[in-house]
Amino acid sequence: MIAPGSADILVNDWVATQGGGKAEPGTYVAIGDWDLETKGWKGGLVFYRATSETVWVNIAIRRGANPRLLLSTGLWYVFAQLSLPRLTFSIRSTNLSSIRLAQGLGATHEATLHGIEPGCDTLFYQLSPDQCNLWRKLRGQR
Repeated sequence: MIAPGSADILVNDWVATQGGGKAEPGTYVAIGDWDLETKGWKGGLVFYRATSETVWVNIAIRRGANPRLLLSTGLWYVFAQLSLPRLTFSIRSTNLSSIRLAQGLGATHEATLHGIEPGCDTLFYQLSPDQCNLWRKLRGQR
């Protein structure tokens, strides 16, 4: 599940081809979920711009794939291993599936940058452990 070393590059490249954004080389950690049957990625998370307060994430999930294990692993990485108080999503306004995913996790819309990319705005969402539905469920909380 966790993509060590050069596999980080493969996950980052795949996430970028799916419209999830691309992190600069040497600045990120990636987690990917590989499908042994189809020999392709089910999904990928690329964490970058980590500070003591937050880390940013680029996400891509293959249509029809179940991202629960991938998302659970990513949340554990951010909230348990790094002990960060928040996760920040930067999502194109045209990427409705990523917006639904962030909102489904409990993320709240924080800001909008208008006209950064042609034809769409950039939306920023933030997620803390307390507001994350899946993280609370994994921790046995309501």
